[in-house]
Amino acid sequence: MPSIKIKILDEEYQMRSSENDKHVEKCCSLVDQKMREFKKSTGMNSTQRLAVLTAINLADELLKLKEKYRKDLHSLDKEVKELFINLDKKS
Repeated sequence: MPSIKIKILDEEYQMRSSENDKHVEKCCSLVDQKMREFKKSTGMNSTQRLAVLTAINLADELLKLKEKYRKDLHSLDKEVKELFINLDKKS
């Protein structure tokens, strides 16, 4: 597995991933962007604290998206079942 050099908050890191480089770069870019937003809005300079705030924020977004996905999937499943019931009634 080849390594890729990434940069977050002007700090370079070497990492390995099974994902392609473009995907890793997009992930790192998102983390960098979020950390910069927190740094700007809080004035905080501790990279460790910024990383923790960013991780919590991204975890919150992920959990909300998972819940929305679950609800949407449930709703679609319900609609499909109703369509099949209506089709059976017409047969």
